[in-house]
Amino acid sequence: MIFQTSRLCIKKLTIDEFEPFFQLHSDPQVMNPIPAPILNFDASRQELNRILSAYKVKDHRLRVYGVSLLENNKFIGLCAIISTDSHSRSIGYRFLTEYWKRGFGTEVTEGLISYLKQNKKIHKIHAAVAKDNLASKKILKKFMVFTKDELDTESDSYESHFELQIE
Repeated sequence: MIFQTSRLCIKKLTIDEFEPFFQLHSDPQVMNPIPAPILNFDASRQELNRILSAYKVKDHRLRVYGVSLLENNKFIGLCAIISTDSHSRSIGYRFLTEYWKRGFGTEVTEGLISYLKQNKKIHKIHAAVAKDNLASKKILKKFMVFTKDELDTESDSYESHFELQIE
């Protein structure tokens, strides 16, 4: 386990979670607002294997974790921590649609921030979200300061950027 909140357990993924992982990545409602490509079965398996392989690499820049309900260990989504440099991290999350609007985004964001604050080398936490993803922007505004809207050239869409400075 990486950390837990009052209702959630954040832990390394396993191959046993492929089915809900695929469900998450093949859902346009989940992927389009990110924006990220919708993955088919084979691409989802490759992505999960890439994530699992990254666990074996010390200090890998991308850490993707499963988010499960504490009460029954049911997979409900993912969260990520990305090393942008030695003193900064970027965070993100996505959930299966049946778990939207239940406060899990807020809970996992707060948990990620608390977890990262334990590392005294980290001085800045960053998040970027699709400009029209109002629900995620509302969550990020609770914990971070809006810094800018910017065109992401990879996705050719605008992102809103948020930042938290850690003393």
